Amino acid sequence: MCGIAGIYKIRGGNVPLNALEEMTNLLAHRGPDGRGIYFDDFIGLGHQRLAIIDIEGGAQPMSDMTGRFHLIFNGEIYNYRELRKGLEAKGHTFRTNSDTEVLLHCCMEYGERCPEKLNGMFAFAFWDKETHHLMLARDRSGIKPLFYAQVGDDFIFASEIKSLLAFPGYHREVNIDVISFYLAHYQSVMGEDTLFKGIKCLEPGCTMTVNSEKMRRKRYWILPIVPEGEKEDKGEDYYIQGVRDILRRSVERRMISDVPIGAYLSGGIDSSIVVALMAESSDAPVKTYAIGFPEDGFNEFYFSNQVASAWGTDHTQITIEEEDYFKTLIELIRFKDGPLSVPNEVPLYLMSKVLKESITVVLSGEGSDELFGGYGGIMRSPIDYLRSLPDSNVPKEHRRLLNKALVRMYGKNEFDSEIDHFLWVYSWMKPDDLRAVLNDEVAKQTRDFSNLRIFWQHRYNRLKGLDMYNKYLYLMESIHLQGLLGRLDATTMAASVEGRVPFTDVELLEFVSRIPWRYKLHWNSPMYENMCARLHAWEIAETLDTTKYILKRSFVDKVPPDVLFRKKYSFPVPLNKWFGKGLLSEFLAATRSELPDFLDRDGIINWVSRDASADKALKVWMLLNLVLWYNEYFVEAADMEKGLELAAVM
Repeated sequence: MCGIAGIYKIRGGNVPLNALEEMTNLLAHRGPDGRGIYFDDFIGLGHQRLAIIDIEGGAQPMSDMTGRFHLIFNGEIYNYRELRKGLEAKGHTFRTNSDTEVLLHCCMEYGERCPEKLNGMFAFAFWDKETHHLMLARDRSGIKPLFYAQVGDDFIFASEIKSLLAFPGYHREVNIDVISFYLAHYQSVMGEDTLFKGIKCLEPGCTMTVNSEKMRRKRYWILPIVPEGEKEDKGEDYYIQGVRDILRRSVERRMISDVPIGAYLSGGIDSSIVVALMAESSDAPVKTYAIGFPEDGFNEFYFSNQVASAWGTDHTQITIEEEDYFKTLIELIRFKDGPLSVPNEVPLYLMSKVLKESITVVLSGEGSDELFGGYGGIMRSPIDYLRSLPDSNVPKEHRRLLNKALVRMYGKNEFDSEIDHFLWVYSWMKPDDLRAVLNDEVAKQTRDFSNLRIFWQHRYNRLKGLDMYNKYLYLMESIHLQGLLGRLDATTMAASVEGRVPFTDVELLEFVSRIPWRYKLHWNSPMYENMCARLHAWEIAETLDTTKYILKRSFVDKVPPDVLFRKKYSFPVPLNKWFGKGLLSEFLAATRSELPDFLDRDGIINWVSRDASADKALKVWMLLNLVLWYNEYFVEAADMEKGLELAAVM
């Protein structure tokens, strides 16, 4: 795992080496084991290395023997040994045992088709010195980040935004569209757009080619869109065996390493399955890690200890205090170059710092919920929309009870459209919240936040062949998961740790996409579907149905029952207790300075004063993050620039 940065002088000229070195140095936390620079008359490539495979031979930037082709690479290629055999058969020769050299030769042999051959997590830049052709690529799920911008005739790119901010000539400006997206959906990347205007994110499953004539982005892979009617039901036993075999292979691939490895063990089903499969493939006890708060109800140690005991792991349990949490908040914002998405990012980072003392690679359970349908209320919620339609098959005698249930959950019993329902379900801050906390100018720029609807509608329209349940699952996997993977990358790489994600293996993604819906979200009894007229989706979920049914059935013999069948809970953080003195006073005390122009101070005061629910505490936490990020990246950065200008004059 590494950090990469580059400057491409599209028209040629001297590469600003000082800028390249600064951009590269800012990524030192991603790779403290080595640093390398390459430059010629058109390009400069920088690399910070975290040595994982072939410790001695994998240094970068890496060049072929002729000096024509050059590569910088962040990630791991799990099928590099198989690829190497195929390339050797085509006449390629190798000097090292690294996956980096295999990737270099794969790019030389296949060009833009190279990423299609890869099973792994990656973001890389491949340079052809002879043709002045640059290719960037990112893995299918977006595990490894890659950002870019064009500043005049310079094309710049890096693993983290901070490197691009350091490039002379880039002018910082807030992207208002993404501000509203962050508050609504707790993600700081909206498609290819980031919180910084002009800085783009190369989307998952994409390549980008750049030369003096054009810049072209191409999607080499999309998550398969398989309508329910096209799925051949091969029976529960077939899917159980397939999931077990493929996930075992996925875990084994991700255990390839020349440095010590371990796993997060939260006490949930996903990390527990990963740990069980690791334990079966390991001769020594697996090193596992869990973290939580001392407050009652704010840790899952009981469940993680059950799994650790069942599989004989070398288990470390970490407890953090409120003081540790808030002290670390701004530190992690600086690493992430954006506001945190969810409160558990701080514990994940603190856990990464502890485990770095013993291991360098950690396996994690992200991707399972999005793949198998693990968000109970959201995944069951299409039933609410479909039953609300005038022509639904809800008996008249049940309609009154159903309407009460819908009003109880949504505050209304009908929706304008499917996308209207999805936005209600998937928005943390609803439009009324956004209107309260953001100023009128933001509402004007975003056309009263219709930018959010347009973003989702565009993606929803691509899924016309899918039923509503599968549309929701597809959006969670193709978009929501990116936020979780960004969280994993930020919280691990900040501590110089590599996070690996078995549930994102391409073989698993393509297999599970063809599993019928009833094996993902499964009614516990055939009669329950017709007995729930008085209940909304969140009252049904994980009571009358089972989420991730086929995954649980696949590993019923590997995971303790208390863990396997318990309801899903987000990582608990005691925000409400910490903000108990008063949400408003805590928020205003924490921000101290003037709020950013896009926030409405009076509106926030009125909005916070209305209630102090648990939901409101999390929303205030998001606003706090946004203010801390803005002050760090715009207010303090502007003060620093003014100081430098004054120093230059004196």
